[in-house]
Amino acid sequence: MSTTLQDLRFAIRTSLRSPVFTATVILTLGIGIGVNTAMFSVVNSILLQPLDYQTPESLVVVWNDNRQKGVEREPIAHLTFETFRREAQTLSGLAVATPSWNFTLTVGDGRERVTGQFVSAGLFPTLGVEPALGRWFGPDEDQSDAARVVVLGHQLWRDRFGADSTIVGRVITLDDQLATVVGVMPAGFRFLEDSQLWVPHVHNRFYGTRSVRLWSAVGRLAGGATVPHAQAELETIARRLEAEYPSSHAHLGATVVRLHDQVVGAVRTGLLALLGGVGFVLLIACANVASLFLSRSVSRTGEVAVRTAMGASRARLARQFVTESIAITLAGGAVGLLTAYWAVEGLRIVGPDSLPRLNELRIDRVVLAFTIGVTGLTGLAFGLLPVWLRGSSEPRRALGDRTGSVRSRKVGRARSALVVAQIALALVLLVGSGLLVRSFVTLLDVDPGFVSDRVLTLRMAVTGEQYATDDDRATFYRALMDSLEAIPGVDVAGATTRLPLGDGLTTTLDIAGNPLPQSEQPEVELRRATPGYFRAMSIPLVSGRMFTEADDANAPLVAVVNQRLAQQLLGANPVGAQIRFFGSDPDRPWLEVVGVVGDVRQFALDQDVQPEVYTPFAQNPPTHPQVAIRTAVAPIALTATVRNRIRQIDPGLVVWDVDALSQRVSASLAERRFQLMLASVFASMALLLAAIGIYGVVNEMVSQRMHEIGVRLALGADRRRVLGLIVGRGLILTAAGMTIGLVASYGVSRLLESLLFGVTPTDPAAFASVSVMLGLVAFLAAYLPSRRASRLDPARVLRYE
Repeated sequence: MSTTLQDLRFAIRTSLRSPVFTATVILTLGIGIGVNTAMFSVVNSILLQPLDYQTPESLVVVWNDNRQKGVEREPIAHLTFETFRREAQTLSGLAVATPSWNFTLTVGDGRERVTGQFVSAGLFPTLGVEPALGRWFGPDEDQSDAARVVVLGHQLWRDRFGADSTIVGRVITLDDQLATVVGVMPAGFRFLEDSQLWVPHVHNRFYGTRSVRLWSAVGRLAGGATVPHAQAELETIARRLEAEYPSSHAHLGATVVRLHDQVVGAVRTGLLALLGGVGFVLLIACANVASLFLSRSVSRTGEVAVRTAMGASRARLARQFVTESIAITLAGGAVGLLTAYWAVEGLRIVGPDSLPRLNELRIDRVVLAFTIGVTGLTGLAFGLLPVWLRGSSEPRRALGDRTGSVRSRKVGRARSALVVAQIALALVLLVGSGLLVRSFVTLLDVDPGFVSDRVLTLRMAVTGEQYATDDDRATFYRALMDSLEAIPGVDVAGATTRLPLGDGLTTTLDIAGNPLPQSEQPEVELRRATPGYFRAMSIPLVSGRMFTEADDANAPLVAVVNQRLAQQLLGANPVGAQIRFFGSDPDRPWLEVVGVVGDVRQFALDQDVQPEVYTPFAQNPPTHPQVAIRTAVAPIALTATVRNRIRQIDPGLVVWDVDALSQRVSASLAERRFQLMLASVFASMALLLAAIGIYGVVNEMVSQRMHEIGVRLALGADRRRVLGLIVGRGLILTAAGMTIGLVASYGVSRLLESLLFGVTPTDPAAFASVSVMLGLVAFLAAYLPSRRASRLDPARVLRYE
């Protein structure tokens, strides 16, 4: 114990005598360990930690497998769920929930929009979660004739009801109907989507349907059952339903995935790629620090030789070096932990909302153990490396070599190898970052089919007794559009059921004159729009006409289709075609196609255009429209005016998500921007560390060959040749590292293929640009110390020697 304390005190004194060396090592390791710890905390919290449900490993999600569209995970219809629930033996429970739904909550004299889910009574028992207050509703309350009940989310209960502990049993007004609060969920509860409340699924208008696929089903594997067992059983049931109900179940199979995979599967590849990238940063940082330790070991050759001559064994020297390196790396680990804490807090702020479990990011015991392990291994390696390179040098020979040249060649080779490794690792990171940049730029160049500049968007709920009928809502929408267009600075206003870059509604299409079996009818996206919507979004008219005010409930039913649908399904003369929705039911009315408009990427910029049909608002007025207002000024400047105008029409209307359309587009790219930001930061770190490594090696070479350079210059050597000789050494190392890095990048970049858009993993432009950039940085890093060498005064050097 006393020997260890002695080694520790000596290590501290030695470190304090070399403050620049110590500070450089601590900061380099602090950054490398810090960003790795932060990234590992993200991976640990999102990918590795189990979901906060009872025995979450047995929970699965059941989807439709749509073979016609090539989509493995589509929501299921309600009656499909009921069939699965009754017949599946591999599942001990099955429940369903809708996506996030908009509700209007009345509290006092105010009305506001809240989000919620329609869920079946078995959801909470299946998940194994208990309410914080009250209870979950039972099967008897999940009946059409039962009184309406609601379970509140913890935050809604706290923010809107003052965390009232007597809330259970209170009657509230939800969507202008009374509902009794029966429970409050614990803080942080979430099932697939963020929700503020939950109501029985029987009150959803798509309850009991077979053709509307809306529901997400979650079940728990029965004892002994596995995912493949459940998959096989539900696929068999789906095949039978397909045979019995070809109009609604054609091409539909079943897909069973673990709930954890469903929650995090979309981000798994990106996060693991980022973790691998930040691991490269740590390796480069360690290589830099190793070079520093090696240089220091050369300067301590005499000290080591004296101690060896006095009887110190190689193990004793190793313990001393390890103690010194661990002391410094522990300090670096402490800085890294602090860096990681700041980085995690930053990631909470800048992380996209689409990143699942973002609110669960934290540095827990697993992350702390990771940091301690990385720090300990790093310190041990750095401590043993100089001893290993020292080999079996004889003390007498080392004592006679004051400059340390006995070991300098071996150390030089080791440092050169470390620089080559740094260059190779940095190039791999730069190529990955370059591919993401090229992909992002390509995505920005995609034509979305609309113009987002100077467009203000909002969502609203048109509910209440005064809007109970279609005529009431149609009259309101005409008055609303006229009132909004009367605002100074507004060019045109329009509304639709779903703005671009959001969700959609799919239906089957029957085309007159081209009858198809119900099982083969194509699926199309369905949206409703006012006459001004296409002009507000700058969606061009290709042929025919747009909607007009005359296309009301008393006029013939009409539709406008996009180019994709016209080309794929209607042929050369789409205008005048007759179409109808939801199969070939003879009672379904026909609609006449009166126009063709441009294609719009409705779901994401990196997703292909789908066949699409628009119908007029006035022929089927919705209750939750989304409004687009094209302005002649900055759209945000009109936010207050638009809100006031709507309030003047009806103070009770609920309006939310008032924002510029350009922000909606930006938000759709948030996840890719997040990946690009982190990859660029890691690549920049790698580039900087690699440049420092080259600079250090060339500078060390200049220091070691000072006498030789002085002699050459004294004998008349050309200074440019001396400069080229030294720079060439750095470029040789760079070329070796880049060669290895290019080969490695060729293989590693293929792992990023799922993250790329419009760019191949072997994109020549990305490889060439980052290679040139790294080569220029390496040249500059080698040139600076070389220039110092070429300007030496030979007389002074020789006189010093």
